[in-house]
Amino acid sequence: MNCPNCRIQYNSGANIPHLLPKCGHSICSSCLASTFKNSSITCIECKEINNAENLSIFPKNMALITVNKTPVNINSSITPICKIHGKKQEAFCQDDKILLCIDCILLDGHKQHEISAITASYNKANEVLNSYLEKAKSIEEDLKIMLSDIDAKRYDLHEKAKEKNSKITELFLEITNVIHERESNLKNGVAALVEKDEQNLANETHSISKQLKIIKEFKEECVLAFKETETNLLIKYKNLLEFSIQASQNPPPITEMSPFIDLNKEN
Repeated sequence: MNCPNCRIQYNSGANIPHLLPKCGHSICSSCLASTFKNSSITCIECKEINNAENLSIFPKNMALITVNKTPVNINSSITPICKIHGKKQEAFCQDDKILLCIDCILLDGHKQHEISAITASYNKANEVLNSYLEKAKSIEEDLKIMLSDIDAKRYDLHEKAKEKNSKITELFLEITNVIHERESNLKNGVAALVEKDEQNLANETHSISKQLKIIKEFKEECVLAFKETETNLLIKYKNLLEFSIQASQNPPPITEMSPFIDLNKEN
């Protein structure tokens, strides 16, 4: 960005941008010194008169220096126009995750926020999303392993149930009808444990499948987002960041199976 008076690009040397408090526009330090007369300076852009006892009243506008220091990406898309102020959006607010024009920075409460140029913000957004994507991929592999463990536990559950039921049958062939009723009760108890654990396993399978679906959708959204222009990716960045947090949540441990009762003649 350039000084509106001398048209020289703002820099950290002789052309440091200074903010005119009354109107919010800026002027370089060289032009500030040469046009400051009778304890006032008239803004070259809006003709507003800014009164001050001395030049120290006009603070440095470091946000403009930050924007100018960032190299321009020759492959970047056409700079979008701010719908509020009608000026080019040449910066990005890391706090609010939105694109900004110069008036947004100066007039809309962003001066105290972390502000960076488009290309730097684009690179940072890519870095953050890639980090979440790698974590999501890692969790995806863990979830697949957990599903395999659940299948093994399910098989073991039913095998143990068969074994217990077989022992129950053999035991109660030798006893009276009264004990047969006890046999039936014990079998129902085993069935209840199986049903309970089966329901727990089904719930965990559903939960894992749901997160796998979220991860799949997040991966697809990332593939599409990485094909977007810099500004379009940044516009979607806040939603993608919220999506990535869901996709990278660590799963709870698999529920332990209920213990089966031990059987003997005293039971």
